[in-house]
Amino acid sequence: MDNQNLTLKIDFTGCYAGSDLGYLTPGLHVGQIVEFAHYEDSGRLYAYMITDGVRHRESFSIKAGQSFLMRFLVSAGVPKDKVENCEAEIPFSKLSGRNVYFNYTPPATDESGKKLDNSWPKYTFYPQSRWDQMRQVAESVEVVESAPSNGGNVITNAKQASPKSGDFDFLLEDSP
Repeated sequence: MDNQNLTLKIDFTGCYAGSDLGYLTPGLHVGQIVEFAHYEDSGRLYAYMITDGVRHRESFSIKAGQSFLMRFLVSAGVPKDKVENCEAEIPFSKLSGRNVYFNYTPPATDESGKKLDNSWPKYTFYPQSRWDQMRQVAESVEVVESAPSNGGNVITNAKQASPKSGDFDFLLEDSP
């Protein structure tokens, strides 16, 4: 058997290599829409995006997730009045190249980094103006990743201005 000059004719018709999808770090991100895929049999629409060189996707249910899809469209710059409380024909191909603004929570993983069953990434889409406000707030505080007893994050070293002296002195009084 001569493997040095191996050549095989293989029919790959109907087969697709797919793409390497990745996970983002938790927090606020901007993604550029690359393409969409619609699967009529399942009623799903996939939006593929690139963020910081990572290709990722979000899945929308056309039948049950219209509000979520609407937030995605508004984040991509579609005027709210074009999609709110009406039936609309959306030219998804025209959205390629546009940015969407979101907060991302990756799926839960095991110690090896493998996604746990029934754990999915979570996207929360915002209009750019709202995302800009959230980004400013996020940059003004330092979040320490720890696991306090209530399961939340501890916020320390706030860089925001503190209240004016004396505004809340009444809270320090021992008796009413």
